[in-house]
Amino acid sequence: MDPVGIAGTAAGLATAAVRASLAIHSLIESTTRSDTTIAAFESELSNISNVLASLGTAFTRPNIGQLY
Repeated sequence: MDPVGIAGTAAGLATAAVRASLAIHSLIESTTRSDTTIAAFESELSNISNVLASLGTAFTRPNIGQLY
């Protein structure tokens, strides 16, 4: 193989390595953000569950519909 061909192959491999590295970095970043998003979503669902449980308790009390 001639030197120009070797240089072209090396440049192609370097480009592929950089692209793979950027893709892996992007995947790791999105995974990290996913964990934070899932934790926030879990907290919100817990809050909604607590509100709905309180409403359920309030509406099962006798005379709740009679304010006066």
